[in-house]
Amino acid sequence: MNKAEYWILRRALKHEESLRDVAYECGLALAEVAVAANRLFQNGDILARVIDGDKDLENSPNVVLTMSEIQAYLDGKLRASYALTSQGGARWEAIAQAEWNRYFVWYCNDSKVVKGELFECELIGSERQLIEEIIRIDCYLPGHSIHIQETEIWEVLEPWQPTYWKTLPKAYRVCYQARDRVPHICKETPPDLFEAYKQAEKWYLEIQQWYTDPKFEDELSSPNNYTVTNTNYYAPTPETSSERAKYLILDYAVMRDRDFGDFGIVALDCNLSHTETLTAANSLFQNGDILAQMYCEGTQVSDVVMTIPEIQANLDGKLQVYYYLTAQGGRRWEVMVQPNWYQYYRYVCKDYKPDKIPEYEIEITSYSQQLIEKLLSVSSYVFSEIPIPGTESWDEIEPWQATYWKTLPLAYKVCYRARQNNYFINANTSPEWEAARSQAYEWFSGIQQWYTEPQFE
Repeated sequence: MNKAEYWILRRALKHEESLRDVAYECGLALAEVAVAANRLFQNGDILARVIDGDKDLENSPNVVLTMSEIQAYLDGKLRASYALTSQGGARWEAIAQAEWNRYFVWYCNDSKVVKGELFECELIGSERQLIEEIIRIDCYLPGHSIHIQETEIWEVLEPWQPTYWKTLPKAYRVCYQARDRVPHICKETPPDLFEAYKQAEKWYLEIQQWYTDPKFEDELSSPNNYTVTNTNYYAPTPETSSERAKYLILDYAVMRDRDFGDFGIVALDCNLSHTETLTAANSLFQNGDILAQMYCEGTQVSDVVMTIPEIQANLDGKLQVYYYLTAQGGRRWEVMVQPNWYQYYRYVCKDYKPDKIPEYEIEITSYSQQLIEKLLSVSSYVFSEIPIPGTESWDEIEPWQATYWKTLPLAYKVCYRARQNNYFINANTSPEWEAARSQAYEWFSGIQQWYTEPQFE
């Protein structure tokens, strides 16, 4: 089993997966994934379900994809997902040395109020001692609720299906009530209690390592296979250099920081084929609409006009790149979407204080003072932080850099202190309050649409 085959199996352990996600998130070339997936399909280790028109995926039959179908799938031309067979799961278990006695699942239904601020949780695992230890230390684990003692109800499951492809003969399930934690570590925390937190977190991290990802040498598929499939994915043609692909590449980086945009993410999130992405990105680079920051052998180089091989390497996960708009590229985007900068604002929340009542410092900046005043008036309905009266201070900014590529002549900024908005966790609100919140949210949702996405054929 090679690296690509392993990660195709590994990614689908708990749910159906996409081969495109495997390629991008595991740093594999599409050609590598295509060749490996073909072997796994032919070997009976994975099966696929194809979405045909409006047909529900769950009702689609399991099928073996051909190489041409795999290529269409990876290129965004075929809608499908894949899953492990029992045989494929067994192959993964053998190479990853899975220890099912360390495996558990933990559910918390925090939307179902039991009483007050309590909600229901359950833990399931094949070892009762493991489950008992997790419950014992949950009060030390960040990000987890705290169980209420003497609410536990135990049950034995025979058999238990921990994943869709694996069945164990027996497991233990405990259901219990829990409550939200408050910030638990602060500067006054005693050293012995702080050490207890550290030890609990260390044990919890270790127990979650119930299998071992093997190490693989860097490898490619055979040269002949790689060349053939690579040509299919990256043959730029005029018909794939669409305005839609160019728009999506520009739009994805409009509000991003300079160190965020990545062509692989754009292709994945916007359902573009790598050929479309490659051709459109190359056109934007050549036109001066985007530039890139590249990392090669530990060296950072900014304001780069990328070549086609470099864009291709980024799409294949072989080259770390972040792209961004130039001022010209920003103007091109503006022409496409006709933005209303009077509806645009920036909301910044900072200075969370865990050693006392949670308190925040908020900044709202906008080209429109009227917009900020309206946001303040509905803040208790739309924000999770509520202003502390009398703490507001206003300022004017001339000029204002609304985004990294766009400067406006003037902006207004209000700074204020805030506390957590308890209405977001309070289930006992009046009909009048709910009606006011609904009206506020309708307005709030409307101002988020501060530009109009173009329509493409």
